[in-house]
Amino acid sequence: SGGISLMAKYPGFVGPSYTSQSRIAAYDRTVNLYAERIESGTGTAQYVLYPAPGYASFFEFGLSGGNGRGIFASADRGMFYVFGNTFYQNASTNRGTVSNTTDNPVAILFNGDAGDQLLLNADNATYCYNLSTNVFTDVSGTTQCTSIGFLNGFFLRLDPNLSEVSFSALFDGTTWDALDVFQRSDAADRWQRLIVNHNEIYLFGDETTSVYAHTTDPDTPFQPIQSAFIPMGIYAPFSACVVDGQIMWVGRGSGGFGIVYRMNGYTPQRVSTFAVEYAISQIDPAVVALADSRTYQDRGHTFYELTFPAMEVTNFITAVVTDYPGSTWVYDATEGLWHERGQRNEQGDFVCVDTRGQSLFFGQQFSVSRSSGLVYTQSIETLTANGDPIVRLRRAPHIFDEHKGVIIDRFELFLETGLGLGGVPSTTVGYDPQIAMRFSNNGGQTWSNTRMASAGRIGEFNTRAEWNGLGYGRDRIIEVSVSSPVPWRLIDAFVDVRVGNS
Repeated sequence: SGGISLMAKYPGFVGPSYTSQSRIAAYDRTVNLYAERIESGTGTAQYVLYPAPGYASFFEFGLSGGNGRGIFASADRGMFYVFGNTFYQNASTNRGTVSNTTDNPVAILFNGDAGDQLLLNADNATYCYNLSTNVFTDVSGTTQCTSIGFLNGFFLRLDPNLSEVSFSALFDGTTWDALDVFQRSDAADRWQRLIVNHNEIYLFGDETTSVYAHTTDPDTPFQPIQSAFIPMGIYAPFSACVVDGQIMWVGRGSGGFGIVYRMNGYTPQRVSTFAVEYAISQIDPAVVALADSRTYQDRGHTFYELTFPAMEVTNFITAVVTDYPGSTWVYDATEGLWHERGQRNEQGDFVCVDTRGQSLFFGQQFSVSRSSGLVYTQSIETLTANGDPIVRLRRAPHIFDEHKGVIIDRFELFLETGLGLGGVPSTTVGYDPQIAMRFSNNGGQTWSNTRMASAGRIGEFNTRAEWNGLGYGRDRIIEVSVSSPVPWRLIDAFVDVRVGNS
């Protein structure tokens, strides 16, 4: 028996991903949806869940023989891409060949109109492309470069084997004097990543980070800022990028790794949660070390997208080889909340996103495919992943009251309804968008069968998505998922709940 059944808001239904080490402690999950605060404070809810952007093919480099590795765009110079070992300009012009032994991301930087050059870093090699003459030059020499930057007219490149940074001639990425270098001397760990931000050079080591500035000294133009030594390093070099003016990265210290930081001045601030850090700890360290990132702004939200790539992993103790399918975590720097993104595979697991890199070109977001020769456009208005359905999932918090029996008589998902596709045959996916709901009576250990409800055909704005008779359990969780190509907007949820005496 239970008490009186009363309709009430489902506490915390709209929220971030937060799956703890124990699923009966916290098992929340948000995939391909992000939370947005209603800033007026007068809405029907405090936060709503909106769909993460989809992407569509812009064009394909069918003859490239490789996956997308880098992208750069300039309004008056066009778009540039690296697929496999080929550097392209615009739709099809081959501008040169780069190293491709790792399939790692390729960095592309511009030195402005005064230099009119692009500098590329692929694997351990460096290349310079002259935009005026279309001359592509391998400028690697003997330098093993894994990271590049640009500051005050100088290209910079980091050799992690020597913990040494070399700098080019002023506005000339083809000229590198062997004496124009500076080497780490403030700590023993080697620099692994170079990032330029706010006219300063951040040099991340394994356990510590140095910050350098450009000076007027002609003999030593780049010098350390002595007060800016940072007792935190980097574990995943490609994870570092500038997010809304501050660097974010997967950190490493003398005691371990796997925390995501955001720089505040010269102070690293932890932005990952225990749940995100637990998820990272479950990934093979070799995969974590190759995590890559990108950042972009969309409708007021600044996102940091951290992808742990799909790859074959060999356990260094057992020598057992497994295939890691990849995963993607996204930090909304505007809201301070994490969610997940990715495509659901045949096994029902979410794998990493296929998008890599980012460039804004005439107001449109572009990226490349990490698994093919495709260039993508990205937009919230695009409701599929290059034509494939995007499964959007929200696993809500526990409904729990001192381990007493809980009966749920009714559950209603409050969302914008009546947004089905119009002008299409009734057999078209999305004509009558469906919501899949399942529930657990034991904190997510086992699950019910899936029950479906309609979100309303086009114009059916009074549709109510509700389910009755969800039964009895002591630790209740409800999960909803959708995949129709319509603009899903999940606002809140309500439950009729009766709580027993014991």
